[in-house]
Amino acid sequence: MKLLSPQQVSELTGLPYGKSLALVKLLNHIQIDRRYYVSEDTLRSFLNPSEPILVTTTQQEE
Repeated sequence: MKLLSPQQVSELTGLPYGKSLALVKLLNHIQIDRRYYVSEDTLRSFLNPSEPILVTTTQQEE
């Protein structure tokens, strides 16, 4: 089993880092201190659903 950081998820999917981090936090992830990781199998399962899914993120205005 390989653990992926949000940066690696970003590189694999082409998503911006912020969206990759949100995706990792949405999935069944592992948090070590302030770092987040998701298993490659979990990401693969999420990206190949049997039915369409909708993921939304909210951005806070500063």
